[in-house]
Amino acid sequence: MSDIKESNSEVVIVNEIQSNGHAIGVLTLNRPKALNAANVAMYNIILRQLEEWKLREDVVCVILDSSLNKSFCAGGDVKGLVLDLNQQKETYKEFFTKEYYTDYLISAYTKPIICWADGITM
Repeated sequence: MSDIKESNSEVVIVNEIQSNGHAIGVLTLNRPKALNAANVAMYNIILRQLEEWKLREDVVCVILDSSLNKSFCAGGDVKGLVLDLNQQKETYKEFFTKEYYTDYLISAYTKPIICWADGITM
C-alpha cells in the first residue's frame, strides 16, 4: 500500500512516497514564471530536505523533477542576481555559496538521485 505525504512550498514542492517501510523523496521545482531558474529560496529548501533525507534510513532515493512541461530548470536566476546587484545588495555571495554547495551535495549524495528533466535543462 502506498501513502503520499505532501507539504507545499512556493518554489519547491516536497513530497514523500511511502511504501512498505521505505520512502522516496520527491523535490519538484515550481517556479513557472522564471522557468524554474534557481534562486536562494529554492536552494535553501533543496539543501534542507536533502540533508534531512540523507540521515533517514527509510529514504531509499530522491526524485528531482519539475512542475513544468516546458522547462526543468533554466539554470541559476541570473536576472534576480543582477537586480540585487543593481540595488547594492550583496546577495551574490549567498547565492553562489548555496548554488555550488547544492551542486556538490547532489554530486556526492549517498543515495541515488533520479532526475526527470525535460525541456530547458541547465
